[in-house]
Amino acid sequence: NLLAVGAITARAVVGSTHRQGVAYVFDCSNPSSCVEKSKLTSDALANDWFGWDVSISGKTVAVSNHKATINSK
Repeated sequence: NLLAVGAITARAVVGSTHRQGVAYVFDCSNPSSCVEKSKLTSDALANDWFGWDVSISGKTVAVSNHKATINSK
């Protein structure tokens, strides 16, 4: 009963650069009261848009980092 939610324009760290993105994992065992279990972040660089896509299977969560630069490309 887990729910994964991406927030691409959120700041991973208060006062840091914008549009880093975060992903949250909630436990919704009780549908009337979901509880945040995890806050997932990437390298916290600006404009990465971490959380663009999220997927969950069992206890595994996959999160995309839509605009991340890999090896300067």
